[in-house]
Amino acid sequence: MTRQPASPSDRASAAGAHCGPTHGLVVTLEAKNGQQEQVAQTLHAAFTTAIREGGTATWYAYRISETRFGIFDTFFDEDARKSHLDGEVGRLLSRIGEEILVGPPDFRAISILASKI
Repeated sequence: MTRQPASPSDRASAAGAHCGPTHGLVVTLEAKNGQQEQVAQTLHAAFTTAIREGGTATWYAYRISETRFGIFDTFFDEDARKSHLDGEVGRLLSRIGEEILVGPPDFRAISILASKI
């Protein structure tokens, strides 16, 4: 049986290399009762802004439950993550807080250990 040469991604994994985004954000939001669709619309609007950001590698908005929502996004460095937080999406999420959310959005900076996009 002939063994196939390792692919570049296999070699990167074996060597412990990381060539994808290394910085991330996990944001959770809790909608006030009756404001769920407004939160969903706001996340859609945030997406149209995030896709224009050069430093944002990936951006996902998702629904966890009827009233709980989340955002997961990734960046190649800390400067891009900070720029994103200080940019239009961060400002949009901070503005809507009191109007349609139970409390302020919960922003958590994370480190990406491995990824496949």
